Amino acid sequence: MRWIIDPVDGTANFIFGIPYVNISLSLECKNRIIEAYVYNPLTDELYFSSEKNGKAFLNGKQITVSDSCEINRSLVTFGFSANIANINKYYSEWSVLFKECRKGLGVLSPALNICNVARGRTDCFIDFGSNMEGQAGAAFILKNAGGIAVNYDFSEWDYSTKGIIAVNSKLLARLKENKVVNKEV
Repeated sequence: MRWIIDPVDGTANFIFGIPYVNISLSLECKNRIIEAYVYNPLTDELYFSSEKNGKAFLNGKQITVSDSCEINRSLVTFGFSANIANINKYYSEWSVLFKECRKGLGVLSPALNICNVARGRTDCFIDFGSNMEGQAGAAFILKNAGGIAVNYDFSEWDYSTKGIIAVNSKLLARLKENKVVNKEV
């Protein structure tokens, strides 16, 4: 067993006083996550899930993903900063999504972004650069809230791989169906 920890996920937000940061912890056993916590100490929001309960919770209340199935009604978050190369990469690879989604937001805190999908606040989170510490536990919470995580290139989810697409199953099917992302990433 080992703990995977990101002590300050959303470091830039923390530095600039934006209350969108968290501490992310996940417990790994035999190469799979079995328990996860994502806590924003500034808003006192604690997300939790365990293999034992098979559900996801926010401050003790069960959460589930949205049932959105249309891109044009979806709120999508992206994990990019004001780096022109990264912004251009997202715009070129996800241009259809940017054109069709209800709103696209760039916010930095992978674990909280994934947890917002888990609670149905947003419909999709896409990040090509997030790492294991910032996504492993939150993706486990997402799964137990009825969502799906896949690698950035739509391949089977591996929390040790950089990048993630966090979404509900209906919207994931729409993303794949429309071949929204350029698969030559």
